[in-house]
Amino acid sequence: MFYTITVATFYLFERLRIAQAQQLAAAELQTKLAEAQLENLRLQLQPHFLFNTLNTISSVMYEDVRAADAMVTQLSDLLRLTLRTANSHEIRLSQELQITRLYLDIMQKRFEDKLRVTYAVDAGLENSLVPQLILQPLVENSLRHGLKENAAGIDISIGVKRENASLILRVADTGVGIGAVNPEAALNRGLGLANIRGRLEQLYGEGQDFSIANRTAGGTEVTLRFPFHLAETSAQIP
Repeated sequence: MFYTITVATFYLFERLRIAQAQQLAAAELQTKLAEAQLENLRLQLQPHFLFNTLNTISSVMYEDVRAADAMVTQLSDLLRLTLRTANSHEIRLSQELQITRLYLDIMQKRFEDKLRVTYAVDAGLENSLVPQLILQPLVENSLRHGLKENAAGIDISIGVKRENASLILRVADTGVGIGAVNPEAALNRGLGLANIRGRLEQLYGEGQDFSIANRTAGGTEVTLRFPFHLAETSAQIP
């Protein structure tokens, strides 16, 4: 009887050990798959962003060589800053705003006084972590889909604030808006917005929110909400 109990106990512990090892392996595999999917989304956005920016520069090349030359220099600075943060899915808000400003400086050379940009960023948020290249696709979307042909121009406002445990990023414009298009369909329009949505889901799961809507005064407003955390106190996602 003692022998039987000993063997049965050993068998049960061995089965438990194997089950735990299988669960751990499955969890590790799931984590690696999620990280691979997130990395794929990030890499997907970079060539898309570069292609569109180069296309913008080429449209100016034969109209204003000096402006095109300045745009190439600014693109070089922009790529250098982007590559410096390329190994992180999250970067400091100050770095993300610098990337966005460089991009908008390039667009300013093309649209001149037709593009007007304002910033409303609450103080003390410079070291909060945000997804890399999260603002650039939003302002690009405003320019590509919001700027009316032969219109007087477009105003784009970029706002960042903290609400309790959440960081809120908001990009609004005075363009054409999304009209009667369902907001859900608008979020899947083009690579940029769909990419942002996918990355937010991978990074924060149910702890994030992404919405797009027509503004009452005309134009579009995109709002992102995700957990607030600081670079100094939170390890960055590899």
